[in-house]
Amino acid sequence: MTKRVVDSALSGHTLVYIAPHVGSGGPGDYATGFVEAARPYFRDVVEIRHRGPGGDTVRDIRRARSRILDVVAAHGPDRTIVHSELSGGSLVPFWALPTDPAIRVTATMHDAPRPVWLPFRTPTIARSRGAIHIVQFPVDRWVRRLEQRRMRHSSIFVLSTCGSRSAQAMFPNWRVIATEHFVPERRDAPSPSTRPLAVGMFGYVYRGKGFGELERLRRLIDPAIEIRVAGRGTEALPTMDGVRVVGPVDGSAEDEFFGSVRMLLAPYGARSLYGGYAVPASGTAARSLAYLTPIAGYAEGTLVEVAATGAGYVVPPKAENLAAWVNASISNGPLLDAMSEAARVARTTRAAERVIVDFVQEWSR
Repeated sequence: MTKRVVDSALSGHTLVYIAPHVGSGGPGDYATGFVEAARPYFRDVVEIRHRGPGGDTVRDIRRARSRILDVVAAHGPDRTIVHSELSGGSLVPFWALPTDPAIRVTATMHDAPRPVWLPFRTPTIARSRGAIHIVQFPVDRWVRRLEQRRMRHSSIFVLSTCGSRSAQAMFPNWRVIATEHFVPERRDAPSPSTRPLAVGMFGYVYRGKGFGELERLRRLIDPAIEIRVAGRGTEALPTMDGVRVVGPVDGSAEDEFFGSVRMLLAPYGARSLYGGYAVPASGTAARSLAYLTPIAGYAEGTLVEVAATGAGYVVPPKAENLAAWVNASISNGPLLDAMSEAARVARTTRAAERVIVDFVQEWSR
């Protein structure tokens, strides 16, 4: 990547970047493209990687915090910016962030409106869902005040307009900046109208990602249309006629998967937890845009904003509505190809090198 400097002040700065390991979840995959887009603006980048949700120990937090402070001390607080990827249940980026107002701290919130949601989810507690709630529920009001205090000197980026509004409403004293989930670089897939008669579901299997709708969608969608499912954890889904489970895909396998479906389905439900509804960023939608693949889902959260680009379509959150739209549209080649071209435009406007400018402007402020 060619070295370029938008603001000369940053060329003498060090970025301390706290993010999950690649493969540990959506924020970990996001982090790789993000840090490479940010790297040309800084003199140095120090990456501090950690485990995904439920994997961070108290020792991990202490080690990360010590390393962050060491880097800040070595380069000087006036020449260092600390940035982290905040997501539900990831403890290192929340607990290890400095709270000293002399240290410039920014963060990206992946699961608005709250930065961590479950700040005590160590590996021991994460083994039992019941234990998580027993620990969390009695103290959640205190936790929200803790979140308010710990992040009050930070600039918080949220990867959607609706998510930023949600965060600002819950924490009115925060500095919240709305931006977009960048679209990663991928090679073009064939035009949707020429792909096999199939729809896809993609992502990590966990509550809220829509995989619970798979059985009902299979009954409602025309049996001539195959459903292909890929992503980490999908290999554990029950076997169903008319559903092909691909499992985890990376590299050429990911290219092949997206090239084999005419549209991607995202039947995401509204997710409520302590203190309101979560508005998670959608790495799956960004991946669909990257492969110029139309996306259809429920009218919830960030998918509404994706649909506004013309590359997606949303319906009231009910399997019957989504299946009806799939059955009516899957063979409409002109419609699918038009949505694919809209995805091409969105892929350009949301490219990492463009989205990173929002962060650079704030870092340079």
